[in-house]
Amino acid sequence: MNISVTERQDFLRCRRMWDYASQNQMGLVPITPPATALYLGSAVHHALASQVNGQDPLEAVKTWCEEESEKLSAAYRSRVGADLSRAERARLAESRDKAIAIVRNYFDYYGWKQPLEDEGLEYVAAEVSWRLKIPGTNDGFLAGTFDGLAVTENSGVWIIEHKTYTQANTLEALATDDQMLHYFWAASQLFQEPVIGVLYDGIAKKLPSVPTRLKSGAMSRARIATNWATYKRALVEADLDLEEYDDVRELLVDRPNPFYKRIRVIFPTSSFACLEQNLAELYRDMSDPNTSKYPNFRWEGCWDCSYSDLCKAQQFDGDFDFVRGTQFRRSEGHRTVLTYGKEAQVVKSVYDLQRSAHDRRIFPDYR
Repeated sequence: MNISVTERQDFLRCRRMWDYASQNQMGLVPITPPATALYLGSAVHHALASQVNGQDPLEAVKTWCEEESEKLSAAYRSRVGADLSRAERARLAESRDKAIAIVRNYFDYYGWKQPLEDEGLEYVAAEVSWRLKIPGTNDGFLAGTFDGLAVTENSGVWIIEHKTYTQANTLEALATDDQMLHYFWAASQLFQEPVIGVLYDGIAKKLPSVPTRLKSGAMSRARIATNWATYKRALVEADLDLEEYDDVRELLVDRPNPFYKRIRVIFPTSSFACLEQNLAELYRDMSDPNTSKYPNFRWEGCWDCSYSDLCKAQQFDGDFDFVRGTQFRRSEGHRTVLTYGKEAQVVKSVYDLQRSAHDRRIFPDYR
């Protein structure tokens, strides 16, 4: 049986929710538009991966949003017999516009050609799916997908983990991050090159403020929550001389940036023995057909759970079958094959995944 890294987390958080979501169980996904946070995160991840593969990330995120909206609308019409409501369509459009703005701002800030250059890293591949045998089991496999893989000049491997956030994480919290630790373990099993650590690439969901143009034609120098990339774009669009705003550039460049946060996390390999033991025990619980599937109603509520209506129907003896039939569909399942068509188990070097996309990038430094 295949289990994913995120599926493990679902099981530990709430077994009932895991039963609904797991491809090994009901495998349900909502047919209505997902929460804005989920939509934003998926759209931004797609754009960042497209850039690594030599595509225009802005065009990629626009296309992804259009296709995803059409898939959601078609699924909703098929199951419900009606179109999405005006409010739901408006929410999708708002999420699309915000995703496009986040992607544009990200590359304006880090650069359209080599966004990891300041870290001394170069992308090797993006969206790399893998599957590994779980030690201590007969038929258990752990599956996952690296957001990105990068290398240093001395061939050390870094896993890139993109995260959109409302509140940025800290090194102290990331040092025990379950998902990142399992990714680090998996990469260490897969590749012959030394795996150095994980780069947390945090991207704020809050957009930098756009400066106001004054009646005089000049750009306002008032202090606002912005960065130089956004301010510079406003100057260029207004056809103003950048040199006249060197004071603003220096202020914004020196000011701590609240919109992006990169943290390098290095995990000790001595943690692998405990990880493998816990992983095997957890797998046995998850694969046991008699395992209990009880709910976990957390004290802070279940506001971020996509299955709350279904859970309430089950908990309070509602029409469970009706809710499941009208609001959910079967998911497509795990991605356990590498993007480039190779089984993860046979890949022994990150350079097996090397692409020449960086040679084909033609994006300007400014958009």
